Amino acid sequence: TGGECLLRRDFKELYLHLWNKHIYVTVMTNGTLLTEEYVEFFKVYQPDMIQISLYGSSEAGYLSVTGHKGFEKAVHAIKALQKADIDVRVVTTPNKYMGDDYINILKFCHENGISISTPDISLMTTRYDPDKDDYFLTEDEIFDLSKRRVELKRELIPLSCVPDPFG
Repeated sequence: TGGECLLRRDFKELYLHLWNKHIYVTVMTNGTLLTEEYVEFFKVYQPDMIQISLYGSSEAGYLSVTGHKGFEKAVHAIKALQKADIDVRVVTTPNKYMGDDYINILKFCHENGISISTPDISLMTTRYDPDKDDYFLTEDEIFDLSKRRVELKRELIPLSCVPDPFG
């Protein structure tokens, strides 16, 4: 529903309550508060997955979207989780403040072996009042980014790895 779950002082207590009931938990975070202590906690009490939101492919990208720095902290958390063998994936929601940085995020994730989930299209749809909307993309912009993502995937996957559809 939004918000940063790791801000809760009782996060571990709530998490363990669910975990002890054998409920699969996906932790959704921006990663900036995911400390080494949390990594050790998640090594013992493995979540189904940890999903980290990336708002840019650099600190400058973060500043343009969120107004805050957070890229280095998020990347540090992602790499620490990968090293600990915890399923971690990146998610990002393209928006007007991000510009072309969405494609740079995809490239960054590919180059660093980071799984990236397909963005939730419902988060990218335009609002009902376009006069007040300066965040979400138009349908044409969403289509263009989707097309560029497909083109990028073709570019990043070596042809030798793509099966020949004609056998």
